Amino acid sequence: MKKLCNLLIFSCIAIPAIAQEQEQEPEQRIKLSPYGFVRSEFFYDSRQSLISSAGVLYLLPLDKNVNAEGEDLNTQPASRLLSMESRIGLRIAGIDTWNAKITANLEGDFDGFSIANSNFTSNTVLRLRQAWVKMEWQKLDLQVGQTWHPMFGPVLPSVLGVSVGAPFNPFNRGPQVRVDYKMKDLRVYSAAVYQMQNLSVGPRGASPEYLRDNIVPELYLGFDCTPKSFIFGAGASAISLRPRIVGEKQTVINDVPTAIQTKVSDKITSLSAQAFAQYSVEKLKVKAKCIYGQNMAHLLQLSGYGISAKNADGSFEYSNLTTGTWWFNATYGKTYQVGVLAGFSKNYGSSKPLLEMPYTFGPNNLEHVYRIAPQFLYTFNNWNIGVEYEITNAAYGTFSLPKGRVVDTHNVVNHRIFAEIVYNF
Repeated sequence: MKKLCNLLIFSCIAIPAIAQEQEQEPEQRIKLSPYGFVRSEFFYDSRQSLISSAGVLYLLPLDKNVNAEGEDLNTQPASRLLSMESRIGLRIAGIDTWNAKITANLEGDFDGFSIANSNFTSNTVLRLRQAWVKMEWQKLDLQVGQTWHPMFGPVLPSVLGVSVGAPFNPFNRGPQVRVDYKMKDLRVYSAAVYQMQNLSVGPRGASPEYLRDNIVPELYLGFDCTPKSFIFGAGASAISLRPRIVGEKQTVINDVPTAIQTKVSDKITSLSAQAFAQYSVEKLKVKAKCIYGQNMAHLLQLSGYGISAKNADGSFEYSNLTTGTWWFNATYGKTYQVGVLAGFSKNYGSSKPLLEMPYTFGPNNLEHVYRIAPQFLYTFNNWNIGVEYEITNAAYGTFSLPKGRVVDTHNVVNHRIFAEIVYNF
């Protein structure tokens, strides 16, 4: 009898509690959606080139390296087959908070870094690509974490290579806080962007310290409009760097001229702007973007800055190198798709006289570069098979002080054949 009473009491208390928990569970359940792809890609280059990610991210051909016999040592071709750009990601949703839809994303690939050993093989490691959380209300989005820089999209070239059109299209992922305000077809957004993978340049090479020591992150403000078959928009960014925090000045100690280290407040502020457009109808997509800006090395743009004055207190003054870039991309088809990318970038030099060679991403003696890249892509089920042919022409010359212009140019051309096979899941 006692056992029966205990069972009845347990039923009256536990069963309703379990039922209530089961009723609430669907609302509190976290939804996980894995995604990614296994990707293998082959490339052939007709000459030595400026590359990243073991060569799958192509930028431009290297300048001539002529020996005493007049032979260009950079005419050596190269080829490789790699699968390190294979990707895995996880989309997370559920447990909405504060009347906002909560989503998150965690994504990585195997392009962390390479280490050459005595056998000249390389090892790649898992690399963080994206890691962010987003809160979405009816008219407002708040996103915090690492994701693509606002100047990367929302309109970007449809190409096969992982460079996504670089160095013509800005390429950057970084930790940021982004706020979007949505009004029907119009979206206005702002972001405060820090640096982790794609870095600014300076006296210590590429480093996140220049932006870190300035305290204030890069600031971006932009908009895009999406009426029917169109996307168009524009945006602008401002970034301030502190290339140095310690300088050297001359003083007199015990009647002896002496150089001593001193704290300085060196600073360079750079402005950039972009405009973009896209038109889509049935199987046709036409896209274009133009960028005009200063010191966009962290966006894989061929620019930087240099020293324009050295002061008695040990501080330096700086001047930006200005770059203008545009690209055009058109694709047609779905199962069988053909397309072409055309891009052009030009160095417009410095607005102030420079005292010495500037800090740049890529070669500082590059006057302009252009690319034409036709492609073919076959898509069926989860498979993509494609081939792309890139012709990249770089005009090298002599960097001329003090204006920061490149003169007496000559052309260097690379022919790249790129092929990929991708299984998406």
